[in-house]
Amino acid sequence: MNRWGPLLLIALLLAGFVMVANAIIGVKLLELRVKISRERILNYELSSRVLKEKFLLLMQDQKQAFDSEVRQNLLESSIMNDRDPDALTLDLNERIGYWVINLIRPLALKPFLQLLADQEQLIMMKYAFFMERNRRYDKAIDKYKDLQELLPRDNSDARGFVLLHLGYCQAITGATNEAIEGLELVQADFAGSHYAQTAAVLLDLLRDARQAQAELEKEDLSNIEKARRLYALSRFKASIALFRKEKSLSAMDEYRLARSLEETGQVKKAIADYMRIVQQNRDSVAVLEANRRLLLIGNFYGGGQQVRQMAEKKARDLGDDKAVDVVVEVAANRRKDVILEEIREKANSLTPESKADPMLRELGAEIEESISLEEKLIDDRMQMLDRIYFPRIEVPRQRIDRPLDPIDIPDQGDFLTANPSLKGIQEDNLVSSARLFGNLLLQISLRDQRILQGEELLLQGDQLLVRKSDSQFSIPLDLVGTVQIPQPDADANAFFLVQSTDASQLKTRQIMINAEGQWILRLVSGDERVLQTDQIRQVVIP
Repeated sequence: MNRWGPLLLIALLLAGFVMVANAIIGVKLLELRVKISRERILNYELSSRVLKEKFLLLMQDQKQAFDSEVRQNLLESSIMNDRDPDALTLDLNERIGYWVINLIRPLALKPFLQLLADQEQLIMMKYAFFMERNRRYDKAIDKYKDLQELLPRDNSDARGFVLLHLGYCQAITGATNEAIEGLELVQADFAGSHYAQTAAVLLDLLRDARQAQAELEKEDLSNIEKARRLYALSRFKASIALFRKEKSLSAMDEYRLARSLEETGQVKKAIADYMRIVQQNRDSVAVLEANRRLLLIGNFYGGGQQVRQMAEKKARDLGDDKAVDVVVEVAANRRKDVILEEIREKANSLTPESKADPMLRELGAEIEESISLEEKLIDDRMQMLDRIYFPRIEVPRQRIDRPLDPIDIPDQGDFLTANPSLKGIQEDNLVSSARLFGNLLLQISLRDQRILQGEELLLQGDQLLVRKSDSQFSIPLDLVGTVQIPQPDADANAFFLVQSTDASQLKTRQIMINAEGQWILRLVSGDERVLQTDQIRQVVIP
């Protein structure tokens, strides 16, 4: 028996060695699996590119940014918005190797493996980025600062990501000096990387804007003029302070204030202001822009279902169908935010001894608080949402000093003979309720590529009043490009009437408005007629 004892011991040692070696190899493979999973989920390089494009868009061009902002949301939904639950699922062999390695590493003066802690940091990063994407910059900044303290001071991708996005959030909220300091650190520690390249772009824009603001302060301008200039420079925090000093604001200035609030993370206040602009309907351009912001907030920035539905309905009423179609299509194709579900699941599965308790419980509480606040905001606004409408605008009555000339319509008889009630019109009913061309509508193509429709157009100063069924709205004349009856819906003989201020009528197939504001009419006869804006009173389909 004693003779077999050493052999048995050797066999046990060899078996143990094989098991431990196999477990260690399993842990190394686990590390590789976790690293690959993190790279796939985080997508650091794409996040840097998207961040750079987003900041360029915000700082350089706010007027033509709608389509680009929608596209950015689609790209951002693929960053830090995936799950790989199997990446950290340890089998028995890997658990043995994990503990063996952590027993040995202190002997070699190496830190413990922190795979579980790394996973907790990943959740915090995803949460911070989720808050950044939804413009809750205060919460994002807090979490990025926590991560800055937790992460080792090395040149890891995680640290580069955190410093870069922390700088971005600080820049947006007006903490320019802190943002510049952090971005300069990114440039120094990550030289030659995509982090440094993005930081360089942000720094150049921030320094230019800061210098422009300093020069602006020296100019002798009113508060409202300075506020508008600061808004154009994307110095949103400074513009808010000046806008609020004014006792009354124009509709467009109210929109600029609301947009500044949104861009600095005060989304709930911005929603309320946008709703008021839409409800008051003082300026058609401000209404359109405010409703587009509600459309984006409702679909992409956590505004809620009611805000989304209200904005989509109003956009249809405004003829902004293209914007709705683009947003709805992108919203349907963007990835669902998985971080909410992930945090809830992990918070519900906590054990008392888990070191992650404080962090996960805090994140879970913050998410529930954020969601409940959004629901309360929507509930509080429901009555106002139901009352938002586009009030009818009283059309000034215009007296005609003589009866309208009869209209000769080929193959369809005399229009006035067929409608004797129209003969001898002296007062306000310029258009009969019985329309010759059925339900055809005028198509108004705007210079910003939008297309509107209406039954009747009336000029009122520098505004064009568009009437459609029981609703009407106005648009600035300088936005209008062409007016025509859309094909192929139109009858081959269809035309519309341009009524001038001298009470004459021109049967027209198309109107083009040039840069000088002249109306070029393509008549049914094939001729062209050029009229000045002040010569036109009304455009209708007979």
